[in-house]
Amino acid sequence: MRYFLSLLLTLCALPLTAPAADLLFAFDGDAAVARVYDAATLTLLSTPQVPAGARFAVGRPAPSGSGFDRIYLIGDGGVEVLDGAFQSLGSIAVEGSPAPLQPAALSADGRFLVLAAGSKAYRIDTSDGSIDTIAETGRDLAGVALPADSGYAFLLASDRRTVFRMNVSTGALDGPTTALPAFVQALQAGRATAEGGLAGFDLGKLSDAFFAAGERPSRVVGTRSAASGLAEPSAASPDGRVEWRMAGNGSLQRVDVTGQTAALETPSAGTTALALLSGPVVEQTGPQLEKVGGDGQIVLAGNPFTLQVQGSGGVIGGLPLGVSVSPSLATCNAPALSGVTTINCTASVSVPASTQVSITVSGLGNPVVFSVVVVPQGLSDSLSIVAGNNQNVATGASFSLSVRSVKGGVPFSGGTISVASISPGVATCPTSRTASLLGEATFDCTADFVSVFTPVTIQLTDGANVANFQLNVIAGGGPSGGLAKVSADPSTAAEGTSFTLTVEAKIDGTPQVGLQVNVNAASAAITCPANATTNQSGQAAIICQANQVNQDTTTTVTVSEGGRSVTFTVTVANQDQSDGLRIVSGNGQIVTQNTQFPQPLVVSARINGVPQNGLKLTVQSSNNAVFCTDQLLTDENGLGQIVCNAGAVSSFTTVQILVSDDNGRVLPEPFTATVSPTPVGIATDIELLTTGPLIGTVGEEAPTGIRVRAVNDSNEPVPGATIFFRSSADLSFSPAVVTSNVSGEAVTTVTFGCPSRTGTIQIGLTAVSTEATLDFQANNGPLAQLQVLQGDGQSGSPGVRMGQALLVRTADVCGNPVPNTAVAWGVNPPEAAALEVVGQVSNGQGQASALVRPTARGGPFQVLVAAQSDSSIQATFNLTVTNIPTFFRSVSGNAQTVAAGAVTAEPVVVEVLNEQSQPVAGVNVSFSVLEGGVTIESQTGATNAMGRSSAFIRAGSTLGPAKVRATALGLAVDFLVSVLGAQPVLTTDGFVNAASFRPGLSPGSAASIFAVNITGDVQGIAATPYDPASGFPTVFRGVQVLVNGVAAPILALVNINGQEQVNIQVPFQTSGNFATVTVINNSSQSSIPGVPVFSPQPGIFEVTDTGGSRFAAALHVDYSLVSPTNPARPGEAVQLFLTGMGRLEPAVATNVAGPVPPALTVADPTVTLDGTVQEVLGSFYAPQLISVYQVNFIVGAAAQPGNRALQVELSGVGSKIVVLPVGAAQ
Repeated sequence: MRYFLSLLLTLCALPLTAPAADLLFAFDGDAAVARVYDAATLTLLSTPQVPAGARFAVGRPAPSGSGFDRIYLIGDGGVEVLDGAFQSLGSIAVEGSPAPLQPAALSADGRFLVLAAGSKAYRIDTSDGSIDTIAETGRDLAGVALPADSGYAFLLASDRRTVFRMNVSTGALDGPTTALPAFVQALQAGRATAEGGLAGFDLGKLSDAFFAAGERPSRVVGTRSAASGLAEPSAASPDGRVEWRMAGNGSLQRVDVTGQTAALETPSAGTTALALLSGPVVEQTGPQLEKVGGDGQIVLAGNPFTLQVQGSGGVIGGLPLGVSVSPSLATCNAPALSGVTTINCTASVSVPASTQVSITVSGLGNPVVFSVVVVPQGLSDSLSIVAGNNQNVATGASFSLSVRSVKGGVPFSGGTISVASISPGVATCPTSRTASLLGEATFDCTADFVSVFTPVTIQLTDGANVANFQLNVIAGGGPSGGLAKVSADPSTAAEGTSFTLTVEAKIDGTPQVGLQVNVNAASAAITCPANATTNQSGQAAIICQANQVNQDTTTTVTVSEGGRSVTFTVTVANQDQSDGLRIVSGNGQIVTQNTQFPQPLVVSARINGVPQNGLKLTVQSSNNAVFCTDQLLTDENGLGQIVCNAGAVSSFTTVQILVSDDNGRVLPEPFTATVSPTPVGIATDIELLTTGPLIGTVGEEAPTGIRVRAVNDSNEPVPGATIFFRSSADLSFSPAVVTSNVSGEAVTTVTFGCPSRTGTIQIGLTAVSTEATLDFQANNGPLAQLQVLQGDGQSGSPGVRMGQALLVRTADVCGNPVPNTAVAWGVNPPEAAALEVVGQVSNGQGQASALVRPTARGGPFQVLVAAQSDSSIQATFNLTVTNIPTFFRSVSGNAQTVAAGAVTAEPVVVEVLNEQSQPVAGVNVSFSVLEGGVTIESQTGATNAMGRSSAFIRAGSTLGPAKVRATALGLAVDFLVSVLGAQPVLTTDGFVNAASFRPGLSPGSAASIFAVNITGDVQGIAATPYDPASGFPTVFRGVQVLVNGVAAPILALVNINGQEQVNIQVPFQTSGNFATVTVINNSSQSSIPGVPVFSPQPGIFEVTDTGGSRFAAALHVDYSLVSPTNPARPGEAVQLFLTGMGRLEPAVATNVAGPVPPALTVADPTVTLDGTVQEVLGSFYAPQLISVYQVNFIVGAAAQPGNRALQVELSGVGSKIVVLPVGAAQ
């Protein structure tokens, strides 16, 4: 045993070392440790400490090029730093949560770790783990990337649009702060949808619209979290050939997607995130693969193509090559390398769109990667818009336009895309761009200064085709002064979201700084601050909240200062809608020909109830009278804004605008717009077509709407006029702003607020003018609620009427009284109180009352009142009878007995009473253990309605008395419990000779009892103490054995791994052929009759050597042990020890040691060695021992060397044969 422990300690002291292979980290939510695997074999390497919520890993390559000398584990709890052997070197604390996408990246030289957390970027010196620079961006960050050899860290803001640049060498932000091109934003949103939230961000070179995050040898190449919406976390190798993922059975799997190696699996339950740490790239110094031809091809779907490679450093032949294709849009053979080697490939027949395919060839040194573009068959020549159309751009802001060119049926790779036309003074763009391998080009443009809202058309061309972009440049304030809009108008905001309206104030071209402007929202659909203050640029940003609305609601927000004001029109989009596409605003407009629509058409898109970000919408008009953005992407609220222009018409023309998405869904009802051949004119008045007053019920929509007509000075209808509905009363209009139709008419519906009142509705051609008025009357509604006015929450004494009457009001939905309503009263529980002077019908103010007198029952109770016409309309009074607790006493459960590990049959129960000995509810009672190994279970806590509290007591393994105390009101009640041993489970086969283990008992001899629940609380071996005066105890650790009613001396108690054994001396006075044995285990006892009794029953004791061999317990005359290394010799006298040798002469009492001179056995034994009788010198009770006999004999001269068969026979009963080591004669 000592040797084993020494070996174990030696192994535990050996250091763990991290291999140079790729490492896979498995993070388990908020667990304090992670599991680190060898990514190739899924061998568990270590379980290092990690910060809370760890989900990301970055490693610094060791200078030796093998493994990592620093590993940074990043989570919500900060950064944990490990060395290459996964031992903790400390932690780094930062403010805020690390960025949710890629929170950290390592500089190319490994000197700095840049960590994004909250709105800050931390530059960490990897030499000592200190934070030496903190850069504040002012925006929450989503991720960080360090392109290889750029010297800069690029920080992506949480809006997924804004990028900050940090100089890694200084740790400072040195600009520029860049808005990503629109198509990049769309691409990222598309990935988030398609990939379920892949946590890695591919921003790359800004000019190309991506970060490639560098081919860093130590970056995390894939991390997915179950929290991102994926079913299971996964990771992938840099070349995409190997994936690690969690299976549904809780196992971690390694899967080679090429099928070249078998899948591996290991248990890893609880994993919520995986991170792959790629080992350092080691440059190959021997022969390498080289690309000869075929890179950069454009291939038609279904057509064959070839790639060529060769080995460097001379001709190398016979090496098999591996070829992998990603994505799988082509198939290639894998020949053996032989000089210039041709790889034959074929593009897939079905290709949805032009796609760049990477083909990796490996087999010699570093693999080489070919890039090939596969294009669909029959691709028509075109210059199509990829992204950037239909933008609203603020003055001075940057924006991007992206197109894709196809010529001759293939992408116009390397061709020139140029600007054909642009409105001068409105926007500035580069003159041309070179198309990428996919034929795509991006123009980064800037909006020039404009003083008014200005539409702009930018035309791009590839020399044969033209793409037209429609944009709006938002005014930044006029040069001369005034109060001007900066943010777009009109606009749409989803309910429950915030939005910003920005105005600019100038005087003579100079911004007004610190100017306070007043803000007024026309309806409750929007909440804005009452005022705002301009900044150093003269601009005031007003952050408003779009509130919940029952339907899409258009309203206005007016910003004013002195005599200046501007009005924004805002549509609050209702989000509680079913899946699909729906109209939000902009429908039914009347537009003069050859002008832009005054409002955009706004569409909402949802899938499974979730607003869709980056969903592509396609727009078509029913005829050429209207031209709209043909394609656009929805924003983060699932809203898409369609900019339209009216074409030329000869008469009023109504056009339908159809909208569909990439999922094949269409707008159920198309937009309609009417194009007027002449200017719609200017309305000067409003004609009221609805007869007043408007009468309805509070809280409900008026039964009829308001219908008006806009007219000019000649009283002619004016189509397309904007009409505003408002009131100082609590009313809401849907919509609040309406555009008149071709007949000059406009209609809105009215929902009354809660006050019962009369009032006036103002109708105007502006947000502040009044051209017409309409009176209204809001009447009380039907019964909808019972309002508690008085008496709730009272407490009182038993038998005494409570001080306040219980008072309710029968009311409508708004709380207005509904008189003469019948009500019914009740008490719960009924015995808690009696009601007096009960009002059964409400009075003229809708009030009804009752008095309450509590009974002697204490504690809380309820009085309920309900309308007799509808019992679901009810109110509840929560009342309490105050009882003063006085007495605390036990009820039941004292002096129980319970077996070890069991629960008391009954709970211990106490009660609290008042002075009148009535129960008191709600008094906290606690139970605790004062003595013994017991625990409290199922404690009820506070007293119940009967004033009682209880708990059960579970016995532990410690046997004997225990005491539990209940306390309340500063008083205590004690309960006594006796923990008994478990009930012994006995069988007759369990009583055996202690030496031979043959069944049965032999008087005066050693016996072993094997059974269940017979050793009390013993664990291991408990040897009983021996007293020379009294012998061995007959009761030990609460265990006692009776043989035919006589207490047997207990020699030892054994419990090893649940296997229990009691060794005893069978009393000499045991007689007969069978005995009844009783085993008592700490007051729990079992008896079993019919246990066989044998006299004699010889059993030779045996000993076991270190090798596990067993042989007879015998001594030489010098008292040394007979063993294989110290054998008995022929002619030598040997002392043999056994038991079960029967009666003695003179007799010896039970539990008395063998006397000197010894007591002889009545019968003489026969000793045989290999069947040959040996000379016996004596047979007697071993001196100074109990239950042990001794036989001395001489080993015969004929005994042969070796392990010889030894047997003792007494009165015809033979012992079990044992081994006696015999040596050669000397």
